[in-house]
Amino acid sequence: MSSQVSTALPPVIAEHIAAVIAFDLERIVATFRSDAYVIDKSREIWGVEAIRKYAAEEFVGDRVTLEVLEVIDHFGEIIVRAKYDGSYDNRPAK
Repeated sequence: MSSQVSTALPPVIAEHIAAVIAFDLERIVATFRSDAYVIDKSREIWGVEAIRKYAAEEFVGDRVTLEVLEVIDHFGEIIVRAKYDGSYDNRPAK
């Protein structure tokens, strides 16, 4: 198996993107396993409840939208390049 550009998203990734675009927190969280973790900006978010809090603020709260630009299957790992937008630029710095 090698790297290849694709246009097809695996179902769980397609559902995750649709949930983000719909600002649907419960659908977003449902795309993660209970033991999942997210790495974002050098932060590690562990477990579904921590991911729920993160997604509520940084996706739903910031009204993040995304446009998929490219899907790459890289040796079995799916990479999605997307253009993101939202109100996060207006959030006060922490």
